[in-house]
Formats: sequence, structure tokens, C-alpha cells
Amino acid sequence: MLLATLLFQRSTNALSLPLTRRSFVHSLVSVPIVTITTNNANAAGDDTTFTYSPKDGSFKLSLSLPSSDQFSLKQKPLKTHAEELTFCPSDSSERCSAKTFGVTVDPVKIKSLSEFGSPEEIVERIADAERGRDGIFEVKVAGFAPVKGGGVDVDYISKGKRGEKFVSTRTYVLNQKLFVFTSSVKGEAGFDDMKNIRDSFVIE
Repeated sequence: MLLATLLFQRSTNALSLPLTRRSFVHSLVSVPIVTITTNNANAAGDDTTFTYSPKDGSFKLSLSLPSSDQFSLKQKPLKTHAEELTFCPSDSSERCSAKTFGVTVDPVKIKSLSEFGSPEEIVERIADAERGRDGIFEVKVAGFAPVKGGGVDVDYISKGKRGEKFVSTRTYVLNQKLFVFTSSVKGEAGFDDMKNIRDSFVIE
């Protein structure tokens, strides 16, 4: 979600939602009125398909949620993005900060991600934004790849005062909207599962 901040800062005149780096990192957001459909996993243990559409029907996104883990959609009290979905473990004994993923959607001036920079430049901006966070000692890019439709996937490992965090992202610009999927998990266990969720992220 850090790339969203950078694009906001570049596209301030086109946005109705002011966003500073401080408010992005520290503020919580609310889930807007949306249409949400969840197709439950069947007896064979197939993944669950989650689809989301805003009230105006301007887009639809979908994710495949693994049957092996239970996640719940969390509502948060403050709003800094036009729209945001945040998933945390359903088990209350597992903290959301230890394993979480979500999607943010915001209006931007640019019509494609390539207008913002090459995949390599976007990767470096994401890494630099993470390096600038309080308490972060080291950020290592684990991989990146262009995605069909003009998106970019980035994986990185962030080490800081609160331990080691494995992060996967997918970023698109479509119809002058910035879509950012971000997942994070503490420790390497579960990182592949989070990347699988990221890989299932589709916008229509």
C-alpha cells in the first residue's frame, strides 16, 4: 500500500482525498458500502472466491481465499483511501499485524502504471518507501514481475524492530484508479500462501 502514497503525492491535484505519508502509515480506514459475494468452499476443500464491487459498479475485483486459513473482513474507523478492504485471521488469538492482506483503491491522474515509471522504478520506489518507515533496518527485494494488464508484482522482505516481515504486492492502474493489493506475514512460513492470494487478484 506504500505505492499508493507515492502516487497520491504525485497526483494531488486530481484527488479529492488528501493523503500524507504520516496519515497513510498510521491511520485506519473504513470499508465503504459495497456488494460482497463469497462463494463458500465445497466439501473437497476448494478455495473460497471473494468478489467486491463498489456501489456505483465502476469495477469488480476478486480474490481466492485459501480453505486452509480462515480470514475475516475487518472494518476500521478512519478513512484515508477512497475504498479499502482489509482481511485478518478469524482466530482472535492471531494478531492482524502478524498476517494480513488487503486492497486499496484510489483515483489518480495517470491512465496506466507505465506513466509512473518502469517496473524497475516502481520496485525501487516501493522499497524506498518501506525503508523510510520508522524502525525499519533493512529492505530486500525478493522478486518482481510485470503482470498482464499493465500491473506489477513486487515481493520484499522488511526487517525492523518488530521482526522480519514478508510482503507481496500487486499494483494496477485502470480507468484512472489505482488498485494496490498488499499482504504481509511475519516470518517466512505462510509467505507462499499470501503470494497465492495475490496471484488470484483480478480486476474487471
